[in-house]
Amino acid sequence: MRLRSYRRHEADYGPYDADLGVVTSDGVRPLTRLSDFYADPASWQQRAVACDAPPLSPGTFDLAPPVPPTAKLLCAAINYRSHGEETGFEPPKYPNLFARWTACLSTDGTEVPVPVAEHHGLDWEVELGVIVGRPLYNADPDQAQAAILGYTVFNDISGRVNQGRANRQAKGQWALGKNGDASAAIGSDIVTADALDADNLRLGTRLNGETMQDGNTRDMIFGIAEMLAFASRGLTLQPGDLLATGTPAGVGVGRKPPRFMQPGDTVEAFVDGVGSVVSRIVAAE
Repeated sequence: MRLRSYRRHEADYGPYDADLGVVTSDGVRPLTRLSDFYADPASWQQRAVACDAPPLSPGTFDLAPPVPPTAKLLCAAINYRSHGEETGFEPPKYPNLFARWTACLSTDGTEVPVPVAEHHGLDWEVELGVIVGRPLYNADPDQAQAAILGYTVFNDISGRVNQGRANRQAKGQWALGKNGDASAAIGSDIVTADALDADNLRLGTRLNGETMQDGNTRDMIFGIAEMLAFASRGLTLQPGDLLATGTPAGVGVGRKPPRFMQPGDTVEAFVDGVGSVVSRIVAAE
């Protein structure tokens, strides 16, 4: 099943409200408000199977992030062997997770400004996003696997100047380099966990049509369920929380010479069977 988050042009929404619909051969059939869905995902998934609402008319809605504003966004660093090799980092002994803020989420076609500090430009990092469908605390991998709602595409657009400053500190942090305005590009579709094999998915990026990354989730160091279980031993994961599972080789900072996105560039991140998200890079002002 494929679900899609959107905002209807004529609807009366709060600042963070959105709707969720079922994608069928004839369009998007409205299901419920996003907040209601995540209050009881299992029940709404059952209702989605039988959803027979008339499809939305094309051009009457905009895409929206498929996670609630309360979502925790956890991201895995150096979780692909090929990416560790290109950046010179040793494979981690346990999942290395950092956080993003929902305020920096953006959807397909959104403009992403280059922060003033990032004088070289911005980098790209395609990732498979995993959305949690039930509460998880102190879970084992089997429980974590069963709690997966589905998958989306994620582009962890990064500011390497700020991130590099953090890396050079004994106790560094990545917050500024990983939370630039609109820099967490996310697909609006959720492909439910029963619909694909997440352990064998091609994913990549294209910059102005040129392939930059072309990898496969087989290259992950830590599996999805393993990372979710690991995270659940430190905090409670709730429905709608997102795990971005790391990026394969081909990022700009790993190239010789390094290459970064500049105003006027367009980047597309894609995951086969899941979807794609396109971002337009613009100047900060």
